[in-house]
Amino acid sequence: MAQINERIRQIRDEFSDSNNKLFAKRLRYSEQFASGLCNNDSVGNKVIERITDAFPMISKVWLLTGEGPMLKQEGGTNVMTNGDNNKIAGHDINECTKLEALYEARISDLQDRVSHQRAIIDSLTRTLEAMAGK
Repeated sequence: MAQINERIRQIRDEFSDSNNKLFAKRLRYSEQFASGLCNNDSVGNKVIERITDAFPMISKVWLLTGEGPMLKQEGGTNVMTNGDNNKIAGHDINECTKLEALYEARISDLQDRVSHQRAIIDSLTRTLEAMAGK
């Protein structure tokens, strides 16, 4: 079974094009520290959390134990890179990131609208209750 450092190296190679500088930047670590993670340095819980935060598609079980698929499953099927480091399940990573940001902004806008509508409903309810009490 591969050691955790080998799995971290595999993440770097597949999702940062084997570029240690890019990998370190995504993890918010120095290049030297990131390089050590890919070699024989010990790996603590904070490092595991930072890796899974930076690469949310990575299965934490796989990272810790080497068991199961490297990528989390979505909808019952494995999410795969198909050998293209810029694609996940056939979708360009950069486009997915842009869409995610758009959806998050839209969700935030809709949450604000719902909150505003609730305030209107509460105000109307109070008005009706006051009218009914007269």
